[in-house]
Amino acid sequence: VPREAQEAWTVLALARELGEHEEKALTALRKTVRRLGAARCLELLHRVREIEAAGGLYSVAARRRRTKGGVFLALAKRTKRRPVLPARKPSRAREAAA
Repeated sequence: VPREAQEAWTVLALARELGEHEEKALTALRKTVRRLGAARCLELLHRVREIEAAGGLYSVAARRRRTKGGVFLALAKRTKRRPVLPARKPSRAREAAA
């Protein structure tokens, strides 16, 4: 499956699970999936479910409970980017053939 298709599917799955439908939220989800990768975002979704089952997460001011989307984005902000693979150096055999 091409990475772009996997990312698009992940954004749709996250939006549905998190109850996010507004364009601003969808844009944030797209950026997050591109930054962290689909697998890590699905791990964060599992963590959101655990947090919600335990009573949720409150805002910094502790005045109100965060939405599921808010919990997801708060976790995403604390998560490192996916590793960037180094560019492959050409092998000596390819250099000799050129």
